[in-house]
Amino acid sequence: MSDRIQTEIEDRLCEFSRFLDLRAYFSAAVKYGEVINCARNYLDQNKEYQNRLPTIADSALAPLIFRETADEVKSRINRISRILSVGDEFTYEEIMLIVTLRIEIALALETLDYVRWDISEFRLSDIDQEIDDAMSRDSNKYIFRDSILASVKNWGINLKLKWIEEHT
Repeated sequence: MSDRIQTEIEDRLCEFSRFLDLRAYFSAAVKYGEVINCARNYLDQNKEYQNRLPTIADSALAPLIFRETADEVKSRINRISRILSVGDEFTYEEIMLIVTLRIEIALALETLDYVRWDISEFRLSDIDQEIDDAMSRDSNKYIFRDSILASVKNWGINLKLKWIEEHT
Protein backbone atom coordinates (compact mmCIF):
# COMPACT_ATOMS: atom_id res chain seq x y z
CA MET A 1 0.00 0.00 0.00
CA SER A 2 1.30 3.41 -0.90
CA ASP A 3 2.39 5.53 2.06
CA ARG A 4 0.58 8.52 0.52
CA ILE A 5 -2.70 6.62 0.29
CA GLN A 6 -2.32 5.29 3.80
CA THR A 7 -1.65 8.82 5.07
CA GLU A 8 -4.69 10.17 3.20
CA ILE A 9 -6.91 7.47 4.69
CA GLU A 10 -5.60 8.05 8.21
CA ASP A 11 -6.14 11.81 7.86
CA ARG A 12 -9.71 11.28 6.71
CA LEU A 13 -10.44 8.85 9.51
CA CYS A 14 -9.26 11.52 11.99
CA GLU A 15 -11.55 14.06 10.31
CA PHE A 16 -14.37 11.51 10.38
CA SER A 17 -13.94 11.06 14.14
CA ARG A 18 -13.75 14.81 14.70
CA PHE A 19 -16.98 15.36 12.75
CA LEU A 20 -18.69 12.59 14.71
CA ASP A 21 -17.62 14.24 17.97
CA LEU A 22 -19.07 17.53 16.68
CA ARG A 23 -22.27 15.70 15.65
CA ALA A 24 -21.72 16.89 12.09
CA TYR A 25 -23.01 13.59 10.77
CA PHE A 26 -23.26 14.44 7.08
CA SER A 27 -19.68 15.74 7.03
CA ALA A 28 -18.59 12.59 8.87
CA ALA A 29 -20.39 10.45 6.28
CA VAL A 30 -18.65 12.32 3.45
CA LYS A 31 -15.23 11.70 5.05
CA TYR A 32 -16.10 8.06 5.61
CA GLY A 33 -17.22 7.86 1.98
CA GLU A 34 -13.80 9.16 0.92
CA VAL A 35 -12.16 6.38 2.93
CA ILE A 36 -14.47 3.73 1.48
CA ASN A 37 -13.89 5.03 -2.04
CA CYS A 38 -10.13 4.98 -1.58
CA ALA A 39 -10.14 1.54 0.05
CA ARG A 40 -12.33 0.07 -2.72
CA ASN A 41 -10.40 1.58 -5.59
CA TYR A 42 -6.80 1.57 -4.43
CA LEU A 43 -6.48 -0.94 -1.63
CA ASP A 44 -8.56 -3.83 -2.89
CA GLN A 45 -5.55 -6.08 -2.56
CA ASN A 46 -5.31 -5.18 1.12
CA LYS A 47 -8.48 -6.56 2.70
CA GLU A 48 -6.89 -6.44 6.15
CA TYR A 49 -6.76 -2.64 6.02
CA GLN A 50 -10.37 -2.45 4.87
CA ASN A 51 -11.39 -4.59 7.85
CA ARG A 52 -9.84 -2.03 10.20
CA LEU A 53 -12.25 0.73 9.16
CA PRO A 54 -14.29 1.99 12.11
CA THR A 55 -17.65 0.30 12.21
CA ILE A 56 -20.13 3.12 12.54
CA ALA A 57 -22.98 0.72 11.90
CA ASP A 58 -22.48 -0.77 15.36
CA SER A 59 -22.62 2.56 17.15
CA ALA A 60 -25.60 3.35 19.35
CA LEU A 61 -25.90 6.56 17.33
CA ALA A 62 -26.00 4.73 13.99
CA PRO A 63 -29.74 5.24 13.29
CA LEU A 64 -29.43 8.96 14.04
CA ILE A 65 -26.23 9.30 11.98
CA PHE A 66 -27.75 7.54 8.98
CA ARG A 67 -31.13 9.30 9.15
CA GLU A 68 -29.49 12.73 9.40
CA THR A 69 -27.15 11.85 6.54
CA ALA A 70 -30.07 10.70 4.39
CA ASP A 71 -32.01 13.87 5.22
CA GLU A 72 -29.02 16.01 4.28
CA VAL A 73 -28.59 14.14 0.99
CA LYS A 74 -32.21 15.02 0.17
CA SER A 75 -31.60 18.62 1.20
CA ARG A 76 -28.55 18.90 -1.06
CA ILE A 77 -30.40 17.37 -3.99
CA ASN A 78 -33.12 19.98 -3.48
CA ARG A 79 -30.51 22.73 -3.23
CA ILE A 80 -28.99 21.74 -6.57
CA SER A 81 -32.45 21.75 -8.11
CA ARG A 82 -33.18 25.23 -6.72
CA ILE A 83 -29.89 26.60 -8.06
CA LEU A 84 -30.60 25.15 -11.49
CA SER A 85 -34.13 26.57 -11.50
CA VAL A 86 -33.07 30.23 -11.42
CA GLY A 87 -31.68 30.56 -14.91
CA ASP A 88 -29.80 29.19 -17.86
CA GLU A 89 -26.33 30.69 -17.42
CA PHE A 90 -24.33 30.09 -14.29
CA THR A 91 -21.18 31.59 -12.84
CA TYR A 92 -18.09 29.55 -12.11
CA GLU A 93 -18.90 29.74 -8.39
CA GLU A 94 -22.45 28.46 -8.90
CA ILE A 95 -21.26 25.58 -11.05
CA MET A 96 -18.48 24.77 -8.58
CA LEU A 97 -21.09 24.65 -5.80
CA ILE A 98 -23.27 22.28 -7.84
CA VAL A 99 -20.28 20.02 -8.53
CA THR A 100 -19.20 20.04 -4.88
CA LEU A 101 -22.70 19.23 -3.65
CA ARG A 102 -23.01 16.39 -6.16
CA ILE A 103 -19.67 14.88 -5.13
CA GLU A 104 -20.61 15.14 -1.46
CA ILE A 105 -23.91 13.40 -2.20
CA ALA A 106 -22.07 10.56 -3.96
CA LEU A 107 -19.65 10.12 -1.05
CA ALA A 108 -22.39 10.21 1.59
CA LEU A 109 -24.31 7.60 -0.39
CA GLU A 110 -21.17 5.42 -0.51
CA THR A 111 -21.22 5.47 3.29
CA LEU A 112 -24.93 4.68 3.51
CA ASP A 113 -24.57 1.88 0.98
CA TYR A 114 -21.51 0.50 2.81
CA VAL A 115 -23.51 0.16 6.03
CA ARG A 116 -26.41 -1.36 4.10
CA TRP A 117 -28.77 1.59 4.50
CA ASP A 118 -31.54 1.53 1.89
CA ILE A 119 -30.51 4.15 -0.65
CA SER A 120 -33.19 3.29 -3.19
CA GLU A 121 -35.17 6.33 -2.05
CA PHE A 122 -32.66 8.63 -3.75
CA ARG A 123 -33.46 9.32 -7.38
CA LEU A 124 -30.16 10.67 -8.57
CA SER A 125 -31.07 10.14 -12.20
CA ASP A 126 -33.53 13.05 -12.00
CA ILE A 127 -31.06 15.55 -10.51
CA ASP A 128 -28.28 14.28 -12.77
CA GLN A 129 -30.51 14.92 -15.78
CA GLU A 130 -31.19 18.46 -14.53
CA ILE A 131 -27.45 19.03 -14.14
CA ASP A 132 -26.70 17.56 -17.57
CA ASP A 133 -29.38 19.68 -19.24
CA ALA A 134 -28.10 22.89 -17.67
CA MET A 135 -24.45 22.11 -18.21
CA SER A 136 -24.85 21.09 -21.84
CA ARG A 137 -25.61 24.71 -22.76
CA ASP A 138 -22.67 26.37 -24.53
CA SER A 139 -22.41 29.05 -21.86
CA ASN A 140 -21.94 26.44 -19.12
CA LYS A 141 -20.30 23.33 -20.53
CA TYR A 142 -16.65 24.42 -20.42
CA ILE A 143 -16.99 25.95 -16.98
CA PHE A 144 -18.72 22.74 -15.83
CA ARG A 145 -15.88 20.54 -17.05
CA ASP A 146 -13.27 22.89 -15.55
CA SER A 147 -15.17 22.87 -12.25
CA ILE A 148 -15.17 19.09 -12.11
CA LEU A 149 -11.45 18.93 -12.88
CA ALA A 150 -10.71 21.62 -10.26
CA SER A 151 -12.83 19.82 -7.67
CA VAL A 152 -11.08 16.53 -8.29
CA LYS A 153 -7.67 18.21 -8.08
CA ASN A 154 -8.52 20.16 -4.94
CA TRP A 155 -10.32 17.35 -3.12
CA GLY A 156 -6.97 16.06 -1.92
CA ILE A 157 -7.66 12.42 -2.61
CA ASN A 158 -8.03 10.69 -5.95
CA LEU A 159 -11.73 9.85 -6.00
CA LYS A 160 -13.14 7.33 -8.42
CA LEU A 161 -16.81 8.18 -8.74
CA LYS A 162 -18.97 7.13 -11.66
CA TRP A 163 -20.51 10.61 -11.87
CA ILE A 164 -17.08 12.25 -12.24
CA GLU A 165 -15.93 9.69 -14.79
CA GLU A 166 -19.08 10.28 -16.88
CA HIS A 167 -18.38 14.02 -17.04
CA THR A 168 -14.64 14.17 -17.70
